[in-house]
Amino acid sequence: MFTKAAALTFVSALVGQALGHGLVSSPPIRQPGDAFKANCGEQMFYNVESDPAGNIQQLNQLKATSFSASSCNLNLCKGLQFDDVSAANIQSWTVGQTVPIKVDIRAPHTGSANVSIIDTATNTMIGSPLKTWEVYASVSAPITADQTSFDVTIPDLGDKCKTAGACVLQWWWDAPSITQTYESCIDFTQSGSGAGAPSTPSSAVSSAPAATSAPVSSQPAATSAPAETSAPVETSAPAETSAPAETSAAETSAPAETSAAPEPTAISAPAATVVPTTTAAPAASSAPASCGSSLQARDAPSGTKWSQCGGVNYRGSAACDEGLTCTPYNKYYSACL
Repeated sequence: MFTKAAALTFVSALVGQALGHGLVSSPPIRQPGDAFKANCGEQMFYNVESDPAGNIQQLNQLKATSFSASSCNLNLCKGLQFDDVSAANIQSWTVGQTVPIKVDIRAPHTGSANVSIIDTATNTMIGSPLKTWEVYASVSAPITADQTSFDVTIPDLGDKCKTAGACVLQWWWDAPSITQTYESCIDFTQSGSGAGAPSTPSSAVSSAPAATSAPVSSQPAATSAPAETSAPVETSAPAETSAPAETSAAETSAPAETSAAPEPTAISAPAATVVPTTTAAPAASSAPASCGSSLQARDAPSGTKWSQCGGVNYRGSAACDEGLTCTPYNKYYSACL
């Protein structure tokens, strides 16, 4: 029988593979609750409860056999559910309001990031990003102040976000150097101003600006088709890394074309080559894609930096690549560093 103790033991063994490294600390973000546990599974619930700054790829490794991407979209707010949001944490913003954002970066990893408003029904960005960073949390330079404390200005959203749960302000950070992606979502409402809602969503929520130097391009697009959305995804062809072992479409460099490619794209893929895809995840694939994202679990190969090399109940290789040392984090986990 699956127990909380067993879940915590299993989750602890994974912590070193993808240590929680970033989240929004203010305003209040979505948190795990009963709805998240029911829709995403107990293992994911206990993982996020113990490691709220964790990444999407880490959760992809915890999918139960009964997992449904239609009820737990990991690429929209990490699967965290609106039903778990308390009324006190739903913000009320007006057109032109300046909103201060605080981010807790617990360990830097070079990547790109943006802050944008997301239509949760379609998992697409409304308008353009409110703030972008072509290089974010670099390991080669100190983290600048505007990466952890900054303001965004709320645009006129018409009536699109007048109902709680219809929109979120999402902070998105992708670090290809360690194949990890982080998201935090803030629920809010905005009363209509009479100016009308913006035009059709213009880009995927996780798309970094076109000039970004660090797009997510380390996974095949074939496993990233959305499970329950009609919008095509924006994806990139595989670069240097290979597909995860569990996917059955590892050799496909681009998803099948649809007969029409509407302009909106899915949420979690950075700007890259736009290739329309089918509207549902491949039935036989266990790849970690869900609901309109090109993201998938990106496990560190054995022996490489950040990969597990020891710990309680660990049965894998204890060897690390040349120059790396098997370093213990706790009794459940040791990693090559």
